[in-house]
Amino acid sequence: MLGKLSRIVPSIQRACKNLPFRRKNSKKGKKSFPLLSLPSLVLEKVFNQTDAIDLLNLTACSKNAGGAVKITSKRNSAKTCLLHLRYPRPSITISFHGFRKNLVWMFDKEEKLTKKHVQEDKTLSGYLFNTYREKKKTRHVMCRNENVREGFIKILDHFLQIFTVPIQIVVEPNLGDLMTLFNHPLLLRCSELELTRGYKQYHFGRDELNAICKKIHVKDRFRVDVDTGSTNLRQIFFVENFSICNANWMCSHDLLNLDCRTAKFKRHAFKIDEIEDYALKWLSKPHKPKLERMEFAWDPLEEVWFDKLKTMEWDKTRRSKCCMKNELLTSGTYDCSAAFDFIRKDGLLASIGVVDDVGGSILLFHVWHDRFPTKTQQDLLQKKLADLYIELPEINQLYGVGSVAEQALQNPKLSIERFQELLNETYTHRMALFNSSPELEYWYGFHNQILNVMKDIRFLTLARMSAVKIALKTRMYIYQMQRKVHTRQFTLRNTRGSLVQDLATTTKMT
Repeated sequence: MLGKLSRIVPSIQRACKNLPFRRKNSKKGKKSFPLLSLPSLVLEKVFNQTDAIDLLNLTACSKNAGGAVKITSKRNSAKTCLLHLRYPRPSITISFHGFRKNLVWMFDKEEKLTKKHVQEDKTLSGYLFNTYREKKKTRHVMCRNENVREGFIKILDHFLQIFTVPIQIVVEPNLGDLMTLFNHPLLLRCSELELTRGYKQYHFGRDELNAICKKIHVKDRFRVDVDTGSTNLRQIFFVENFSICNANWMCSHDLLNLDCRTAKFKRHAFKIDEIEDYALKWLSKPHKPKLERMEFAWDPLEEVWFDKLKTMEWDKTRRSKCCMKNELLTSGTYDCSAAFDFIRKDGLLASIGVVDDVGGSILLFHVWHDRFPTKTQQDLLQKKLADLYIELPEINQLYGVGSVAEQALQNPKLSIERFQELLNETYTHRMALFNSSPELEYWYGFHNQILNVMKDIRFLTLARMSAVKIALKTRMYIYQMQRKVHTRQFTLRNTRGSLVQDLATTTKMT
C-alpha cells in the first residue's frame, strides 16, 4: 500500500515514517496501513488521485472515513452533477475534470439479476442502499430500494457533501410520484435545467410545468426541447441563456423585457419590425454589453428589411466572416457574410440577418464582443477536442467491438481525412456484421462530434491566417502611403529652400 501511495505522492515515505503499522493477520504477516492517520495535506493529495467509486466506497466504511473524504474532497471539486429525472428510473451522474471517469448512480429495481451482477449493501449517511452492479462496470451503481424518492434525496445529499459541484437537471414528462422531488430544498436551485420529450415522446402537462418551474431558480441555462403549448415559461426572464421550443405565448413587450446573454426561439410569432425594435433598444443602451446572441427560426423566403435601423454591408476589414454557434446549444460556425452590420455609440458592433442552419434557416442577431474571435474560438475548440479524446477510450469500451480500427481512431495525430476514412470504414463494417443498433449509432455520433470539432479548428486556423494576411497588407499599404507623404514633404522642403536661396542671391546681385 505504501509503495502505491509513494508513486502518487513522492514525499509520502518521509511523511509516514513515524506512523505505526497495525498487524491485520499474524499468521500471514499482513499489515494494514493507517490511511486516516496521514497529514491532511498528504491525505488530500492521495484522495485527489483516487477514483470516484473508491471514494464513495470509502465513505461507507466508517464515520471517520466518510468525514475525512468529505473534508478533503471539498477542495477537489467535480465538474457537474447531472440529475436525470425520468420515471421510474431516475439517475445521478457525477462528471470530473482530468483522469476520473463518470460516476453513475441509477435507481432500477426491475432488472433481473444474473451471474454477471454483484450485489452490495452500502450504508451512506446512515441510510441503507441495496445496490448491484455489473462486474465490468464498477462505476455504474444500480439501486433497488423500494422508496425511490427518499433514496434519491439521500444519495444526492451524500454526493453533494463529498463533491462541490453545480447541479444540472434533465426532466422527462410523466414523472408521476417523482414530481414531489421539486419541493425539496436540494432541487430549488440549479445551474442548468432541461425539459426534454424523452424516448416515448410524451408531452408535459400544465400541472407538471407549474410544479417544476414554480419554485426552482435556474442560474445559467434553461432549455426546453418539447412543445409546452401556451404555457408561460417565466423562467426565461431570469436566466442567462435559454432555448425554448414554443414561444408563441410571447408578445413584443416580452421580447423587449428580456435581459439575457443568449436566446433561441424555435417557434415564435415575432415579426421583423418587432425584432428591429429590440435592436433599436439595444442601440440605445450602451451601458448594457450583456447580450451576445439571439436566434429566431425564420422562413428563408421571407425578405428582411429595416425601416428605422441604419445598417451597413459586411466588410472583411471590420469583422470576421463567420461566428461561432452558441456553445451551450450546439457547435460549429455561422456564415455571416450576408448579415447587416450596425455600430453602437460605445463602438460595439452587431450583425443581423438570415443565415443557414441545420434543418432550416434562422434570423441571427449577433453582437461582436470580439470582431475577429478566431483565436478565442480555436482555444475553446482545442480544449473540447482534448476532452473528447479523453472520453473516447471509455466510449469504445462500452459501445465498440474492440477492433483495430477503433484503437487507431484514438490517435489524436490522425489527419481529418484519415480519421473520416477510418470512421466510415468501421461503421460500414459493423453495420454489415451486426446491423444497426443504438450502441452503434451512439458510437458513430460521438466520433462524428470529434470530426466536426476537428473541421471547425481547421476552418478557424485558415480564417485566422487570412485575417493576418489582410492585416499585414493593410499595414503595408499604410506604410507605403506614409512614405509617399514623407517623400512629397521632403521634396517640397527642398524646393522651397532652393527658391529662398535663389531669391537671396538675386537680391544681393541687385
